Amino acid sequence: MERILASLANNSLPLSSLRNELGKVINPYMKEINAGILSSLRNRNLFLEGLAGEDALPTKYDLLTGRPIRDWDFPTRMFNAISPFNISLDYSPGRKLLFDSGYDLRTTTFSYTFGGVNVSFKDHPHIRSKFQKAIGDQNLQYELDLLAKDPEIIASVKSMEADTWNGNRQRDPMKAYYHNDIIKALFDRAKKKAWSKIKDDPEVIQLMKESKERKVDNLASNKKTRNFTREEKIQNILNNKNK
Repeated sequence: MERILASLANNSLPLSSLRNELGKVINPYMKEINAGILSSLRNRNLFLEGLAGEDALPTKYDLLTGRPIRDWDFPTRMFNAISPFNISLDYSPGRKLLFDSGYDLRTTTFSYTFGGVNVSFKDHPHIRSKFQKAIGDQNLQYELDLLAKDPEIIASVKSMEADTWNGNRQRDPMKAYYHNDIIKALFDRAKKKAWSKIKDDPEVIQLMKESKERKVDNLASNKKTRNFTREEKIQNILNNKNK
């Protein structure tokens, strides 16, 4: 809803399309933002982001290469600004494998569990950006390119596609197929290494502290609720006996 309102507000001002395309030429990289009106407005006027300094919207990075998404050279930026479709030279066999695999990337950079504590990056775009960069720096694209040539991986993808065509949609692609087991193992390893690179960042340390405190509070609250429920049951039994 916030992004819809931001779009309506932006379109109500003059030259909204020109401002949007100008931003893509001057500041082309895709940004990591939260679902807020202000950040959405800024994302549609990226030509002004240079004035924000350290508070600028963080860059969204490619999980396979560590490069900024939409890292195009200037001629490509200009073509995409005026073209009805975008061109990109980022194709690789491994990228195609990931696209065809049915692997769910949506939550890859939104949280990480460390020491039994789930650390959520949902409201922290700068940490998400750093985590993406650290994952991408491990060049998962190279490993996926190798997987794309593996006969067992190819057979597993074909098996999933056959199930889809035959209407057998009860099987979870993330759990039922060999190729996604291997892809998940690659991403889990990459995430572990990426976490070791960013865990000493002051912003990450603060978030980790807050997550630990939240876990302790939740455990205490759940324990109190369980005890209260147990006491209630005992009291109800005693009251019924007295009757």
